[in-house]
Amino acid sequence: MAAAKKKASKTVSTAARKPRLTREEGERRLVDATIDLLLTTPPDAVTVALISKKAGVHHDYVARYFGSREELLVQAVESATLRTLVEANLTNSEQRQQALLTISEQVRLSALRGRLITYLLACGVSPRRFQPTQQLLMTRAQEASANPNLTNRTTRNLVLAGTMIIQAMNVMGEVNSMSDQEMADILGFIANLRPLAEQIQKANGWDKPRSSTKKK
Repeated sequence: MAAAKKKASKTVSTAARKPRLTREEGERRLVDATIDLLLTTPPDAVTVALISKKAGVHHDYVARYFGSREELLVQAVESATLRTLVEANLTNSEQRQQALLTISEQVRLSALRGRLITYLLACGVSPRRFQPTQQLLMTRAQEASANPNLTNRTTRNLVLAGTMIIQAMNVMGEVNSMSDQEMADILGFIANLRPLAEQIQKANGWDKPRSSTKKK
């Protein structure tokens, strides 16, 4: 009698499976991938499929971790801004001045933030989402412009004026094909407002209390 053939036993693969990502690691990968893509890709072209492929994470995790693609974009731009603030935590006034006059990277990152926020506002994201980080940027700029002879009002007004000029550079600079040297000239102009700040304050009455008009 022929011996019964033994059933071939299923071989269990000994290959190590990829460990399941923690939520923290998955979020970090998605945010980092989004930041990298935004540096080279217009916001509307940064799709969930593109982000998940670059991050090596299944596309379902975008909705699971962030709720929506737009929320992921918000967290990406805020994360990138905070990282930039940490890296630029300069204490020496000479370093601050040099950082202000270093053109390409600062203007490029500012342009990226401005374009992305404009896009997200058009998508229906509330401007309040960006206010805390924007306040940090304003505070950092005001600290860099510290002058004991200026009122807080003057310092804030000058920072706002400088910010608006830079934002205009970001938009019109691309249209007008501004060179790095032209950008440097304009940022140099903004930097030179500091020595003139006291004269500007006096000429505009920013050293005086705001006038209050009483209704009759």
